[in-house]
Amino acid sequence: MTMAEWNFKFRIPSTSRFQTTVIHMRIISYKYSDSTWAYSQANLKRINLIVGSTGSGKTKFLNTIFNLGRFIRQNTEGKFGKWNIKFALGKKEYEYDFEASETDSLPVIRFERLALNEGGKSKPKELVLRTPDSFLLNGQELPKLSQSASAIFLLKDEPVIKPVSEGFGRIIRRSFFSSVLDKAIALPVISSANLKNVFNEVSRSKVYAVELPLALQLFMIKENTPSLFKELVDQFCSVFPHIRSLDVTSKLDANPALSAHGYSIVVEFKERGVKQPIPLIDISSGMQKVLLIMADILLIPDETIYMIDEYENSLGINAINFLPGFISEYAKKSQILITTHHPYLINKIPVKNWMVFSRSGAKVTIKDGAELETKYKSSKQEAFVQLINDPLYYEGPK
Repeated sequence: MTMAEWNFKFRIPSTSRFQTTVIHMRIISYKYSDSTWAYSQANLKRINLIVGSTGSGKTKFLNTIFNLGRFIRQNTEGKFGKWNIKFALGKKEYEYDFEASETDSLPVIRFERLALNEGGKSKPKELVLRTPDSFLLNGQELPKLSQSASAIFLLKDEPVIKPVSEGFGRIIRRSFFSSVLDKAIALPVISSANLKNVFNEVSRSKVYAVELPLALQLFMIKENTPSLFKELVDQFCSVFPHIRSLDVTSKLDANPALSAHGYSIVVEFKERGVKQPIPLIDISSGMQKVLLIMADILLIPDETIYMIDEYENSLGINAINFLPGFISEYAKKSQILITTHHPYLINKIPVKNWMVFSRSGAKVTIKDGAELETKYKSSKQEAFVQLINDPLYYEGPK
């Protein structure tokens, strides 16, 4: 594939996208069911390692959380099922119930409730209550609105609803399908005006940039916080010792067919014993994955919900080992959900942070790792060995 085919115009997001009030989103508990699946309640911690045999419903679990966030925030990814989620925004705790069924391939909302748990009060305050026959906001009847859009989306500009809408916008899922990875490592080209204004328009603190091309993410880190970029480079080179350094620069595009587009943002690597720099597109997919996760974690705001699904697929051990330590160091205030089958990650992350999935037909049982901690500590075997030999892993609780 030629460079020209990889280039695309990139418009820097407006100031309002990034300079919003910080919303500290954290899921406390989560429960989901639909016509074919039924998950027991999951109680989430700051770091959550989701383990279980193949087919136990781990990836679908992440999908249901991400799709709910997209549906609430953007009115996309509409799905059918029943959700109950308790979550915190800063010091406030909420409970959200949502049920939608399918009619002519569109979600039709049957029930929706958003309640605020006010400290010291026995009964939560209902902010939204919606049934097929009524639609209440703070107890006041509203006109009948779309039955295929969430009340939070429809009322997102209301002062009591706006923080909830923005909070659900902080749910991020990093996937590694080939099409997604190809898009992430594409060479972005931005106009001269955008290159000049990028740091005026985008907050110099951490930004919600997970959907930006990797090259632009790295460019923003380097220009805004050079010391943080140096840490990223050092961390990356420690994972891949054959790499001496990496750099990201803006270059006036020399291709006549693209000269009107402005500047390319170029990421290049210097490898030991190799004179010519290596472009981002030519390094291994494992190295690309590691760099993506490092950039994501350094750029996402504190208290973001960040999900990684089976990141270890097709990676060498060195590209897996870095993850627990990197999350511990740089994602101290975000909520992390990781699915895995890999022994290293399972052994490295404390048992109390596990969620063990086991499936029997349509029923998925989620066992809190804290319930297994004492049991597993009594053995000298590695936690992974104990897990895969536990009947819970394959058969579920008796």
